[in-house]
Amino acid sequence: MARRPPRRVLYLTGFFPPDVIAKRAGGVAAVLAGEGHRVTVITRWPAHLAGGSYTPEELAEADRALPAGVTVHRIEVVEKRSAGTWRRILSQVSFSFRAAVWATRLAFRHDLVMAYTPPPFTGVAAWAAAKASGRPLVLEVQDLYPAQALALGVVRPGLVTTVAARVERLLYRGAARLVVVNEGYREHAVAAGADPDRIRVIPNSCDLQAFRPDVEPLPASWERAPFTALFAGTVGLAQGSEVILGAAAALRDRPDVGFEVWGGGARYAELQRAAAGRGLSNLRFGPPVAHRDMPRVLARGDALLLTLHPHEIFGLVVPSKLSEYLAMGRPVAAAARGQVAALLAEAGAGVAVEPLDGAGLAGALRRLADDPSARAEMGRRARALAVERFPHDRVNAAFAAAVAEVGPD
Repeated sequence: MARRPPRRVLYLTGFFPPDVIAKRAGGVAAVLAGEGHRVTVITRWPAHLAGGSYTPEELAEADRALPAGVTVHRIEVVEKRSAGTWRRILSQVSFSFRAAVWATRLAFRHDLVMAYTPPPFTGVAAWAAAKASGRPLVLEVQDLYPAQALALGVVRPGLVTTVAARVERLLYRGAARLVVVNEGYREHAVAAGADPDRIRVIPNSCDLQAFRPDVEPLPASWERAPFTALFAGTVGLAQGSEVILGAAAALRDRPDVGFEVWGGGARYAELQRAAAGRGLSNLRFGPPVAHRDMPRVLARGDALLLTLHPHEIFGLVVPSKLSEYLAMGRPVAAAARGQVAALLAEAGAGVAVEPLDGAGLAGALRRLADDPSARAEMGRRARALAVERFPHDRVNAAFAAAVAEVGPD
């Protein structure tokens, strides 16, 4: 088959480098540009992990590192990572409305429109631009709305959720290609009316050169325990991270076992206060770090903690950080069910207990601490799984192939 000509891609995403959580969007744009496509990005103004927005000078420096063929337009809407739920939603709506206006003007000069969600409002903006211009839409779905918002109690069943569900179906049915990150999401999308032939399952990827077992651990102001169970990333409503408190309390009798939580998020400070209130001296908290430093943070752990909310919808979720955990060659100790538990069991790359089961998580960690050989074997299998399924180049190439399937010949 003849190679299809390069595309002019209009890409709407709320997250783009140098935003710390934009590795997927940045990687996809770079691969598309590397294959000769022209990528125009519409995104929001990013915020530092520790608070405060990037300066124009910082963004100019970041943009100079982008490959030729990628142009970035930023809308000055900043979403603070510590903001409350409704403030974040208002910020997302504001960005998406302005992005829709801008994208509708630009879409006529492009061959297709692409969007990264969440937030779901970005998908609506991209759909509107694609519809107005008659261009095909490639939609990536990283979270399930409104199902997850309902499960977390952010919204209640009613008119809003009914409309949101109809919008979800509209987007899924209107996409020329729908990119989802695992089979659970694929099943959800089909149930919502998506054409199975248009769906592409493309997992989140990992930089295997940066995330590897022999990375030097990042120093901290405290001494690392002989066996450290470490959580890194967002501490929010969806994570169910309070299970770490129960596990730490159950292992107070083990001075050789320690816990570390590194990151931020809406419930990070609450988790800190709860740990202090319970006198959990075996649980330490580290600050958010730039993504380039994340491998050194993860290297501090002997087992890496992954926690999720107990609602059944989160059984479909495979957090993007799982691929990085696996690449570090450490066993993953998960308080999660569904897709995560099945993946770990299939590969022998870790252990899983029920969400919020602090005693169960403590028991799993106790066994890992007492059996270095089993721990090493799980770590070896974890690394092998990351190499097999989640390398950046292969995953991003699959995304580029999905984009190449649509648009003009």
